[in-house]
Amino acid sequence: MILYKLISIQLNKLKYQKQKISPMKMHIFFLNFYLLLITISRSQLIYRNFYGSFTSTNFDWNIYQLDNNGYSVASCGLKNMLIMNECTQSFNSLTSKTFELPLHDLINLSFKLWMQLQSYEDRINSVSYSFYLYIDNELYLIIQNSLYTFTNDCPPYGSYEINENIAHSSTSIQITMVSDQKSWGFSEFTLNVVSNTQNIWELVYQSLDQRFLSMITLNDGWMTNNIVSQQIEQCTDFYFLRSTGNNFIKDFVLKVHTKISLNLRVLIFNLASPIIYFKIDNQLVATQTSNSYVQSALPLCSKFIVMQVRITDFIHNNENLRIEVTTSADGSISWFGIRDFSLFIDYIKEEYQCKDFNIQPFDGCFSNQYDCNFGCSNCVNGICINCLDGWYLDPQDICIPLCGDNMLMLNEICDDGNSIPYDDCHHCQFSCPLNCILCVFGTCKECEKSYFLIENKCTPVQQNCENFVDQIETGFFNNWTNYFEKNGFQCQPNSQQLSMLQQSKQYNLLQNNYCGLAIISSFSICQFPDFLNIQHYQQDRETGCEEDYKFSPNKRQCVQTCNCQDLVSQQTNDCYICIQNCQLECLICLQDKCYACFEGWQLVDNKCQQICGDNQIALTSNEQCDDGNQIIEDGCNECQFECGSFCQLCDKELNCIICESNSQTVKQFKCKPICGDKIVINGLEECDDGNDIRYDGCI
Repeated sequence: MILYKLISIQLNKLKYQKQKISPMKMHIFFLNFYLLLITISRSQLIYRNFYGSFTSTNFDWNIYQLDNNGYSVASCGLKNMLIMNECTQSFNSLTSKTFELPLHDLINLSFKLWMQLQSYEDRINSVSYSFYLYIDNELYLIIQNSLYTFTNDCPPYGSYEINENIAHSSTSIQITMVSDQKSWGFSEFTLNVVSNTQNIWELVYQSLDQRFLSMITLNDGWMTNNIVSQQIEQCTDFYFLRSTGNNFIKDFVLKVHTKISLNLRVLIFNLASPIIYFKIDNQLVATQTSNSYVQSALPLCSKFIVMQVRITDFIHNNENLRIEVTTSADGSISWFGIRDFSLFIDYIKEEYQCKDFNIQPFDGCFSNQYDCNFGCSNCVNGICINCLDGWYLDPQDICIPLCGDNMLMLNEICDDGNSIPYDDCHHCQFSCPLNCILCVFGTCKECEKSYFLIENKCTPVQQNCENFVDQIETGFFNNWTNYFEKNGFQCQPNSQQLSMLQQSKQYNLLQNNYCGLAIISSFSICQFPDFLNIQHYQQDRETGCEEDYKFSPNKRQCVQTCNCQDLVSQQTNDCYICIQNCQLECLICLQDKCYACFEGWQLVDNKCQQICGDNQIALTSNEQCDDGNQIIEDGCNECQFECGSFCQLCDKELNCIICESNSQTVKQFKCKPICGDKIVINGLEECDDGNDIRYDGCI
């Protein structure tokens, strides 16, 4: 509206000038006219109300009165006006409204003020009445009917047009009007915002900018008393974040910048002439004080005071930013809050061809300059035209390495030069052999049921048992093969071992899957008489086998003997008493590798391992129990019985067998400290004088 009037003034000057207009004046006129058009294009209407013959349903402001007389709509020809009903002239009525605003630098406020005209007695007695306009609780304008000319266009009321351009940048605005006149009002109210700021700032953070706040997230909260405050309170028709102390702190992480600007509204309650201290990165940059609040017979929100903090063009280039607001409020009798926070950083103009926000080379853009992708020999603006040898160009203009050329490129893990599946490498990625359920880097660790792992292949059991020759070639030997190959052979289990095996869950599995062989490995080692060893020794010499090698009558060649030069003689070693063997906990041992374990033992990498927590007690191990959990004081912890207090050894029923020293067994197989041993057990004994004499101070 105000911009339209300014343009009209310029056009009228041009129309009614009597003297000849020079070319320079004409140029200046059109320049001003162009600037006005730019300003109009940046103007945005926020609110428009109380025009024409409106009714009371149009009223959307807040009224605060002592006598609750409300308001009325008075008629003035074809137009209406809003009139506050008061009984006295003592600032009895005020009206207020808060508006949410977009980013801006200027507001234009226009409305028609109505006040009851001075009577003859008022003029004789020099009685004057005033109207007060507050912007964000700051007194902005005072209109006295004795000093301003009111038009007498609707007796007994006169009107005065108010049109103000006000510098303002906060994301909300509260407009408050009050008068000491008995009858006053307004109409034709319009609010516009104008943005004249050049595009040199980037908004990076904005919060607490809505009039109504239903909740405040942890990210929008501010730190006070080492706690992130999310406490919401209301004052008139807006909400704010309240501090329980006297300060607020918030940290930010910013991208590359050289300057910052910010806006923050601080509200102080129940404190006259408060002071606020504003710090950036622990540096004091602003100190403000104010004593401006709305003067009325009805105090608003404990006479709250609003101070607007606006920091512009502050030199700052650190990634981390800390903002701190400290006030003179004590947090109890007087308190403070904040709202309408906005943080800006400056744009940094960069000279670059491309920007992919990483430092990876050969991805089309490096160091903000175009480059070629992996495998590309010629590219334009990061787009590949031709690929290197061994690469081909896909439809997305990306070079892909050729798989099957025996060359490792880019994301190829392996390349065996063929497309055969199940051969450890397929499509240039590791692959599992057929019928393998667990493999690592193409090497099989575990085959499916009824398959044996032989030379990284899962071979069916039936195939291994077809004939004796196959058994020799694959390593599945019977008694006599073991006799010829070693200085002893692996025998059948004795009766005690067989009984233990039959109780195992794996017994049926073993019987049904190993070709009916009568031998179950690793139970015992049978030695032959010395003359047989001598016979083998002589036979090896006759065949001319080198040292550490022996003649194999089955293979008809010299084979390497067990290397026991390290003198290691442990049952868990592959070489025990110079005889290749599995550990005692193994049920099935083939080619010195274990394929089945005792009950409670887990097969890991062809070794039997005791695993505490698998809910199985490993036979012949040091496990006393295994309840499958790590709960303390449930009777079993770390696979050992949890005996009672002062108990050193107990059975599976937790009955104590051996008590600790200085303790003795009592009923129900429990232990308790010995009274009379001159040793005081804290928590159970108060004293111990080594006797049972009464009345000697300890009994």
